Amino acid sequence: MIVDIGIIAAKAMLVLSMVLNLAGVLGWIERKGSALIQDRIGANRAS
Repeated sequence: MIVDIGIIAAKAMLVLSMVLNLAGVLGWIERKGSALIQDRIGANRAS
């Protein structure tokens, strides 16, 4: 019984960590895509 709860908790933590990492990557891709579409330069190239 306790082992089953531990396995379920481990699976839930694995899925949650994957979703949170994916959200960060997708946010970064969205920012980079928006900058590319708007033809913006980066902060290190602005004068």
